[in-house]
Amino acid sequence: MKHLGTLQLETKRLLLRRFNISDTQAIFDNWAKDDEVTKYLMWPAHTSIEVTKSLQERRMEHYINDKFYQWAIILRENGDEPIGIISMVDMEEEIDMMQIGYTIGRKWWNQGITSEAFKEVIRFLIEEVGVKRIESRHDPRNPNSGKVMLKCGLQYEGTLRKADRNNQGICDTCMYGLLAEDYYRGLMKIVKKDPNHSDSILLMEELSKTLAKITGDSGENSFEPKDVCVPRLLFVVAYDHEEKAIGCGAFRPINKEVAEVKRMFSKDKSKGVGGEILSYLEKEAYNMGYSKLWLETRIINERAVEFYKKRGYHQISNYGKYAGNEKAICFEKIIKI
Repeated sequence: MKHLGTLQLETKRLLLRRFNISDTQAIFDNWAKDDEVTKYLMWPAHTSIEVTKSLQERRMEHYINDKFYQWAIILRENGDEPIGIISMVDMEEEIDMMQIGYTIGRKWWNQGITSEAFKEVIRFLIEEVGVKRIESRHDPRNPNSGKVMLKCGLQYEGTLRKADRNNQGICDTCMYGLLAEDYYRGLMKIVKKDPNHSDSILLMEELSKTLAKITGDSGENSFEPKDVCVPRLLFVVAYDHEEKAIGCGAFRPINKEVAEVKRMFSKDKSKGVGGEILSYLEKEAYNMGYSKLWLETRIINERAVEFYKKRGYHQISNYGKYAGNEKAICFEKIIKI
């Protein structure tokens, strides 16, 4: 990770900035003294402004450390007054992991503010700091916190029994996580593209070279750009968050009910790009009135064979030009969206 410390962040409604000593009264009034807000937290409600002031003074000292990440949540329409806090509460540098915690004043619950702040912190930590895994957790009796985590793209990973402690005592804890690769996949775009577009051509050329190395056959003779230039045909290209073309796929009709998947390719096999492209093709084929998808790959291409099996495709008799070809294996999937 490349630590940057608590840099100022902005969203449409929010400013996320470092706390100042002058924020002490707002912190106390807006959330720190509220027993309902702190009910499932690990620190008790502040009984006086002096408690808040003492913690604020210590917080200020930590900001010189570029491994310290703690933001005041500012709602622009509310002026410069903090209404909550979001921060890194745990870190494991060996695996590039950070755990995030947050608290917001009761007056601002159920307005999407916490999730808006969390999403921006996730973006900053993954894209700029280089965090590979974001974690967060909550007491099962506080399900609304879990809803925030899910809304921000984290996945529920299980509940650990009697694994935490908060103001209610020893408790279970629901764990959520987001991997950087899943975050980037969420930013991926799949768009319909002319197969003669430069991005399409470059991807298919790379696919042909890859297939030639694996199977000895580039597959170029089984597909031409003109094949998808008639009705009920489709060619798509996937782009990453930097607008780089990272994958492609297509289908063409075999008959009224069946389309054939062609030119499936992903530049980055570790990010699930191929699966996203295939899911997109399946939905589009269904919308066009197809009920089945067929495809062919080579038996020696074990990675491709497993890829399709895991996604619900089952082997069928070799069809068309592949009939009698012992090197080929054909698959079918009945589309149900």
